[in-house]
Amino acid sequence: MIEIDNVNILRIAIAKFLADFPEKAINLHSHAAIQVLSGELSEAVDRYRYQNRNVIAFKPSMDDRYDVSDIVTHNGGKIPALTVRDAEDIYKHLAESDEVYDVVAVDEAFLIEGVCDVLRWLYSKGVTIVVSTLDLSAACNPFDEVRKMMPWATHVEKCPAVCPVCSKDAY
Repeated sequence: MIEIDNVNILRIAIAKFLADFPEKAINLHSHAAIQVLSGELSEAVDRYRYQNRNVIAFKPSMDDRYDVSDIVTHNGGKIPALTVRDAEDIYKHLAESDEVYDVVAVDEAFLIEGVCDVLRWLYSKGVTIVVSTLDLSAACNPFDEVRKMMPWATHVEKCPAVCPVCSKDAY
């Protein structure tokens, strides 16, 4: 006979919690150059939508290179997104929304102050997180928000750029 004590009760509670969120993850795609990142994010978002998961995407308001609101890939793909100045804007939108989201995607996370805290909080609530971001500045210094996110990521994909001189991978 199995003795039920506090440790076993905690194990059962954790197992039930994890069973409710089998797809929960923090996927971080980092790159040495901006060119591939949005494409990786687009593929992940497409896959989650194909799985009938409810996805919402955010991008920094200062990133208006290709479109003011959509995340745009270099091959022309688009992801509808909400623009945010900081993590508070993400909290505010999710709190005011009638929708419940299974997946939150964030493009160019290094430009959104406080994003790590809001994404960790969402992850703790069972939301799958997909992040596309540069990890290092041109001076090879890690961006603070990305540095804080790395230990929480359940999957990190480092996407190299291609060196225009020698055609080898460039990190």
